[in-house]
Formats: sequence, C-alpha cells, structure tokens
Amino acid sequence: MGIAVGQTFPAAIRLGKCLIEIFIAVSTSFRYYFQKEKTAMQTYNWNELPGHKKEDRVQRVVAGQNMTVLQQRLFSNMKPNPHSHPWEQMSIVLEGKAKFTCMGKEVVMGPGGVVVFPPNEVHCTELVAGEELFVEEIFAPGVERLNEMAPQKP
Repeated sequence: MGIAVGQTFPAAIRLGKCLIEIFIAVSTSFRYYFQKEKTAMQTYNWNELPGHKKEDRVQRVVAGQNMTVLQQRLFSNMKPNPHSHPWEQMSIVLEGKAKFTCMGKEVVMGPGGVVVFPPNEVHCTELVAGEELFVEEIFAPGVERLNEMAPQKP
C-alpha cells in the first residue's frame, strides 16, 4: 500500500508549518532566557494610551517581549480583509458583533466571544449589520509593526 506523490505534498506543507512554529517558539524562549538584561514589570492603562487613527479604525497597542496586545475600535466602514501571518492571534469581542472566518469555518461572535486563529492560516473579520466592533487581539510572538505604536519603555 503506497502513497501517491500528490498525497505527500500537503503532508510536507503541514510538517513545514509545524517546524516553523516550533522554531519561532524555541527561538523566542531562548531569546528571553539568554538576554543579558531582564525587563521590569510594565504597567499601562488602556484609557490613557494614545489612539492611532486610521480611516476605518482606532488602535491602541501594548507590547511585551514576546507578545503584542492590540485594542481596536473598528468602524462600520471597515471592509473585510482576508489575510494570514506567522503569528497566533486571539481575538476577544468586547462590544458589537462580527463574523470570523478561518479554514472554511464561519462563526458570529458578540461580547465575550473569543476566537483563536492558528498561525499562517487565512482568516477574516467582518462586521455584522454595519455595527462598530470593539475587539482586543493578542499576538504571539509579538508583531514588530504593531509594537512601533506601543508606548516606549522608560
């Protein structure tokens, strides 16, 4: 009983994705363990952080060493934007409703809803009935382009 060549390609892709995730996790852990200076505890208040305004949203960001936390208020003019990235993403709905799509699955979530998107998978957030959405998103490891919006450590 053999495996056709075409059947091994998807398995190789899955293995490659797993190896990338393992590499990211291990390198992040080693980077923290071997860094010369440990950082002190940082504290923030979301209500005091500057909001970074874009056409369809306002964003606030806090950056840790190995994660990024993003709060976004998405306006009713936000258009769906299917995308993927190498970070694991957790989205927590604080206000409003949204349809989340990933890997062929769709779910509508309201306040208290939590969605976890795996790394490297195309996913999308779509507002329901033109409502605004207030969502908190956690990325691990951190996202450098978002971290640039975070308050600088003293």
